[in-house]
Amino acid sequence: MNLQTAPKRFDGIASNYVSSEVHRSSASMSYVQAFFAGRTDLRVVDLACGAGHFGFSLAPLAAHLSFCDPSPAMLRAVQARADEAGLAIFAAEGAAEAMPFDNDSFDVVLSRLAPHHFVDFDRAAKEIARVLAPGGHCVIVDLEGMFDGGVDALNHQLEVLHDPTHGRSYTQIEWCQTLRGAGLTLIEVQGGLSESETGVTIERWCEIAGSGDAARRKIEAVLANASPQDLATLGIWNDGTGFRVPVRTALFIAEKT
Repeated sequence: MNLQTAPKRFDGIASNYVSSEVHRSSASMSYVQAFFAGRTDLRVVDLACGAGHFGFSLAPLAAHLSFCDPSPAMLRAVQARADEAGLAIFAAEGAAEAMPFDNDSFDVVLSRLAPHHFVDFDRAAKEIARVLAPGGHCVIVDLEGMFDGGVDALNHQLEVLHDPTHGRSYTQIEWCQTLRGAGLTLIEVQGGLSESETGVTIERWCEIAGSGDAARRKIEAVLANASPQDLATLGIWNDGTGFRVPVRTALFIAEKT
């Protein structure tokens, strides 16, 4: 991903992410809500927040809610949503690798369907650890890299066609190593999750990301030529009218001790 081109791209499609059913809710988001249930005092930041769905999902549990993203249009969408809901928030423009926050600022750092865009994976993890207060938690939900090299290459091909600013989907092992390397203690790791229970049609998947018709046709052609085994590993299926993608993810919860 390029730090200049990616924010500009997302500036142009911010409204798509506000209305995206994939980003608006999922089982992983509900799980995280339950993990922090009972709290009302949390200082939360939604990192690379996009339209802010993950952060807003924890609003009832938060005493202070912040959002950070490199796209000004995304932050404007977040502020508009907060104003409509009557929520007081803080929105800051910035990258994951250099967050504009003081040390030990937050009890929870969230990031969902975004870290695959991070330019410097290790540096971003260290920044997350830096802004977390002792006892605070980092919660990551992101596209899952595959252990099988061939399947991972297929997955990467599809993701780049879908979104040219896609960097890389990291495996569970890579995530665990990086979070531990940043000084965080892993509490939970869950793989093979689906952000869409019903699956998203290729047309809708590309519509959300503003991929364009040419990219959609290429994705459909790649899927048509992929082996049934590889598609099954990625959780992609054909319902008789076309292919559906589950938006396969992994979830990580780590603590700063």
